[in-house]
Amino acid sequence: MANHTGYGAVRQLRNRTGRSWTETLAILSGNTVRTLILAMPQLSAGTLLPESAGRPASKATRIACSHCTLSRGAGNHVIVHTTHERVLCPRHRLWTGDGNAGTGTQVRLDTCPGILAAHRHHRNLITRFGRPAVLEAFEASSLINWQWYEKFGHFGCFTDRTIALTAPGDTPQAARPATIAAALYPSVVDLASALASPYWQAAAKSPDPAAFLEKISSQITDGWIPQGFGDPLRRWMTQERTMPTFTGPETISPSSPQGTTHNAPAATFTNLGQL
Repeated sequence: MANHTGYGAVRQLRNRTGRSWTETLAILSGNTVRTLILAMPQLSAGTLLPESAGRPASKATRIACSHCTLSRGAGNHVIVHTTHERVLCPRHRLWTGDGNAGTGTQVRLDTCPGILAAHRHHRNLITRFGRPAVLEAFEASSLINWQWYEKFGHFGCFTDRTIALTAPGDTPQAARPATIAAALYPSVVDLASALASPYWQAAAKSPDPAAFLEKISSQITDGWIPQGFGDPLRRWMTQERTMPTFTGPETISPSSPQGTTHNAPAATFTNLGQL
């Protein structure tokens, strides 16, 4: 659109030069091939660049905010590489995290401001403890909270958020996966804040974890204290590793030859607008 070039002209250029779609778009938009692939994973047939092969596949891509992409003429179903905390669009208050399968599945968050507050808390945790620690804590917390949900439906705060997010005419029991994921998110962040904290990690793994369990019961589990080896939090407390295994840095930029990590921001839609 920026170059006033129709689809037919782009196709003719590609056929005439013998270049790939990605190379053709790079020429027209003035971007590098790498920039385009990071912004639009579809151009690489869903595969990551070799430099980013260590990133977890489950968090490598998300469906971008449909309002943002529509306003830039990119359609309402755009896949982007991103980082783990980019689970919602603060501007349009849409859930872009887990559970979004396609067009029309992004849940509006206007009725549940606690989710927006949890997102601010999430970003503050990254500033306080660093991205690697928060990423691993968030992954562990997500696993624990989802297992609690699968076992007994989670806790009262989750039920309240599910009701607030449920569309008129629907029932909380028939909530969509995106609604469930959004309703769980504040609890995931609250638990992740404890798991990422060196102080609370030490308390959790000490011979007397009563203070840690009291914190969890008062802030997350409605007064219930996790018990028994079958409980996912209790299993985490007995692990030698403080966090589950995580291979590779969570980053958009490749690691340097020395192995240092560049925590660059996720690819934005500026590149899409230039096309």
